[in-house]
Parts: sequence; C-alpha cells; structure tokens
Amino acid sequence: MAEHRKRYTHFARFLVESGFVVYADDHRGHGDTAGTLNTAGYFADHDGWYTVLNDIHQLSHIAVSEHPGLPLFLLGQSMGSVLARDYIATWGEELAGCALLGTIANPGPALNVGIWLAKRQIASKGAKSQSFRLDRMTFGSYNRRFRPTSTKFDWLSRDDREVANYIADPYCGAVFTAGFFLDFFTGIKKIFQKESVEAIPKTLPVLLLSGEDDPVGNFGRGPQQTARSYRRSGLTDVTVKLYPDCRHEMLHELNKVEAYAEIATWFSDHLEKPVDD
Repeated sequence: MAEHRKRYTHFARFLVESGFVVYADDHRGHGDTAGTLNTAGYFADHDGWYTVLNDIHQLSHIAVSEHPGLPLFLLGQSMGSVLARDYIATWGEELAGCALLGTIANPGPALNVGIWLAKRQIASKGAKSQSFRLDRMTFGSYNRRFRPTSTKFDWLSRDDREVANYIADPYCGAVFTAGFFLDFFTGIKKIFQKESVEAIPKTLPVLLLSGEDDPVGNFGRGPQQTARSYRRSGLTDVTVKLYPDCRHEMLHELNKVEAYAEIATWFSDHLEKPVDD
C-alpha cells in the first residue's frame, strides 16, 4: 500500500541474477498505474479489491504465456501479502509456491469499525475523498515501539537511507481514499474467513517471512498465526522465518541481502512443480 514496484528493482535484479524471471505490477492507484498523484490511492468505482486480484491473475497469465512450463511463484509484501492470501484461495492450484512478506495479524473487531467508518465517509464525502482518520487508525500506532523516532515512517526499516528514500518519493506514503480503505478492509476480512483458508490447496508451499519488530504483523504474531491457521486447514508445506530486530520491510532492511537469499533458496527448493499453459 502507498508505494510502487520500482522500489523493488534491486530485489528483482537479484532474482534475475539467480536465474529467475520477474514480473511486477503497480496496483491500481499506485505508481505508474495511478497516472498522477491526484489519482493515487483509489482502486476502482466498483469491486476494487476483486478488480486488483484479477489484475494480478492477468499478469500471471502473461508470465506463463511468455515462459510456458516454468513454475510460477507469487510474492506479496504487506498489502500485497493480503492480496496474495486471497489469490491463493482462488487460483492457488496454478502456483508452485507463495511467499508472504510482512503479512498482517487478525485485526479483530477493529476491522468492522474501520469498514463502518469508511462507508460513513463515502456516504458523506465520496469514495475518492482522502481518509485521514482511517490512515491514523491504520498506521498511527506503528512508531510507538521505536521512540524516540526521527520520522513518522521509522517503523518501515532500521535503514535510515531507505526510510529517507521512501519519504522523498512522491508516490510513497500518501493518505489514501475512503473507497480504498473500504476495499482493503473488505479484503482483509475475507482472508480470515474459514472458507477462504480452507480453499487454499493443501499441497501449496507457503513461505512467511517477516521482521520480529514488524508492527504490521504484530511483532511476529501475524505470520505465526497465519502459519498455524494454514497448517490446521491441512497445508503440508508452511515455513516461517522471522528476523530479530527487523521491522516491516525486509526487502529494505539493513540485512536485506539475507532475506533476498532466503527467498531465492526457498523458490529454488520448490521448482519441481511446472505450470500448465
């Protein structure tokens, strides 16, 4: 959420040098897909969450058509991990594996409050109005563990240069719209429903990788909670990797190369499943 694919160019280059082909998109309302800063932070007028999921599926088809027979992996970071968790409940059988980075813990009753507030703002100000209240509700507590802080985004990474780059990037850190938050909260609610978890193929390998100081994942509890849920539903290959002292963005952390290698090795270990055209 509130970033774009070009922030991951260095990671993509690492994977390419390791023998992989990499595809990435800017989700609707993000980066180049947003078009301008004035249109950033909004998915779609109708069914935005499902529209973005279908975009990812379309990109997957492009990847498979251009490289037929190669195993297909999906990687999602933060909001992308929420999309990925919904994706694998629908199209998981098409994948050789899925890596979830910086994924969330179950927000519980607060999620319904957020949905109600988003609908209320949409009714009064419109779906494209920025929601400063929901932005504070979502991100406002993330810096508490890291006081005294230098910026409002210290929770992203221990690497001050990466945080500074994020702040300087006009397509990062924007306050998103009420329509976006309604779509996002609806997607979060879906991934925690029992039927969504049960729909994930039991043989799909899943990697959960996060920092132990990631507030988005409730300091490691989110990935562990997700792993337990997946294993209870019958998934047979679920791996959790938590990095001590690391924050939300493992791909922009001080020891990011360690995370790069962990992901590449995990992909390499699961190459035996080809993908049909």
